[in-house]
Amino acid sequence: MMKQTPPPEAAKIRITRPTEDVLRVMVDRHVDGGAEAYGLELCGIVGHGAGTVYPLLRRLVRAGWLISRLDEDEEREVARPARIYYRLNPDALGTVTCKLAEADDRRRKLASSSLSNPAVRPWEAR
Repeated sequence: MMKQTPPPEAAKIRITRPTEDVLRVMVDRHVDGGAEAYGLELCGIVGHGAGTVYPLLRRLVRAGWLISRLDEDEEREVARPARIYYRLNPDALGTVTCKLAEADDRRRKLASSSLSNPAVRPWEAR
C-alpha cells in the first residue's frame, strides 16, 4: 500500500490557540464516535468568533485534516442556508494529535521559563 503524501496546505497550518481549540473539539468528537459539528456550533464551543473559525475550518479542510459535507436536508424546520458539517479526517488523526502535543510542549516550556525568570513576570511587584 502506498503512503499518501499530505497536501501542501498541511505544512502551512499554524497551530494558533483557535486552531488548537477547534482541533481538540474535533479530536474529542472523533474519539466519541465521529460526531460532526457545524461552524456556528464550533464558534459557541470554542469561544471564538465566526471571522476566526470559518476561515480556519476552510484551511483545515484544504489541508486534509477535516472532512466537510453540505447538509442537504430539504425538510429543515427553519428557512436557513444549508449547514456545512465538519468531522476529523481519520487519516489525519496521527498528525493532528502530534501537532496538539507539540503545542502543549511549547506552552509548558514557555510557562516554566516565564515562571523561572522574574523579568518576564511584570505583574509581580519588585
